[in-house]
Formats: sequence, C-alpha cells, structure tokens
Amino acid sequence: DADLSRDAGRLMHGMQWALLPFLGFTTLRTFIAALERPIWGLLIMLCALPFNLLIGWALIFGHLGFPPLGLFGAGLAGTISSAFLFFGHGRHDRAGIGRAGWLALILGTGFAAAAAAALILMPRTLVSVFLDLDNPANARTISLAVSFLAIAALFQLVDAAQAVGAGVLRGLQDTTIPMIFALIGYWVVGIGIGSLLAFPLGMDGFGIWLGLASGLGVVALLLVVRWSLRERLGLVPA
Repeated sequence: DADLSRDAGRLMHGMQWALLPFLGFTTLRTFIAALERPIWGLLIMLCALPFNLLIGWALIFGHLGFPPLGLFGAGLAGTISSAFLFFGHGRHDRAGIGRAGWLALILGTGFAAAAAAALILMPRTLVSVFLDLDNPANARTISLAVSFLAIAALFQLVDAAQAVGAGVLRGLQDTTIPMIFALIGYWVVGIGIGSLLAFPLGMDGFGIWLGLASGLGVVALLLVVRWSLRERLGLVPA
C-alpha cells in the first residue's frame, strides 16, 4: 500500500537518529549493572517514560509551540528520548546470590509464559485489533499473522530466559563468555537455521523467525547452564 509505505517512511526518518544514542544508553546501562549499580539505569528509564509521552504529545499534535509533525514527530520523539536516556546516564552472600538469580529467572520466564499463553490461546482475537476478520481480502494476512504469533509465543519464553540469564551473570561481572554465547547463538545458529529453513526448505518468513527463535533458545540454554555452574566455575565471590 503506497500510503502505508509513505507513512512508515516518515516515521522511520524521525526514528533513524535514535539508534546511536539508544545503543549508547544500552551499553552504559549494562556496564553500570555489571558494577552492581543497576538502580540508576532503572531510574533513568522511569524518568524517560513521562518525558517520551510529553515530547511525543508536543511533536505529534503540535503543542508547546511545536508544529504538528504527525508520524515524523513520533519518530523524532523516540530519538530525543533515546538521547535523554544516553546522557542521563556488595555483599558476598553466596546463598543470597543464588536465591536472587533463580527468583529473577522464575519471575522473568513466568511472566513470559503468561504472555506466550495469550498469544497461543487467542491469536485471532489479537489479530482482530488490527484486521477485519470478516473481510475475505484479509484472509492470507490473517493466516500469516496467526502463524507468526505462534513463533512470537516461543520468542517470549526463550528471549526472557536469555535476557534474565545474561542479567544475572552480568551481576557476577561475567560478561565475556555470555557475549561469545550470544555471538554463536544469534549469528551462527539463528541466522544459519533461519536461512536454511527459509530458502532451501521453502518456509520463507516463518522459517527466518523460527531460526531466530532457535538461536535465542540456544543462548538461553547456555546462559542458564552457566548460571547453574556458577560456583564450580568460580564466578561467585568466596
């Protein structure tokens, strides 16, 4: 659709400048977390939420002296918020470390399981928010959306496990090996399996996303196993 493509282009032109400051914020946040000071990253993100709402309201609809920029304003608000994030930015208890880490993994994957269940149990209900299910012209798009939501459910679980797994290991200042796990999982396993499924096996976009989910699953497994062996590997302070 030409109009949709043009509108998406306006949005992306506003958001394209957000990449560098957002990556800068992510780097600083993980660095501070590795120094056992994660509260600062959380506080800055909490401050950025109302800021993003305010600047989005002003730029999209033309308030506070700004011209109404529409979708471009939405993207630009995201860029400004990312810049705000970027510039805004122990106890040796072995048993406590273990409890905190496992609790984080349970809570993270538990919340992801609830979200995944919603995607699996009511995919057509979710799709109906965006598409008219009774319109025959949408039948192919609806079928694709439902199949992709099944992969998104798998994503919820493995992505939560790998994100929390990386976080608990980062809390032990263990970052090098998890980085290697991520490189192997994303670029070798994920891209490799995704390319194989999508092209030689003809699964197209579904194959790409299934491959990426497989890569995330491998990373999650490796990180959780490493966390389980933290004392044997000497990651926990004596």
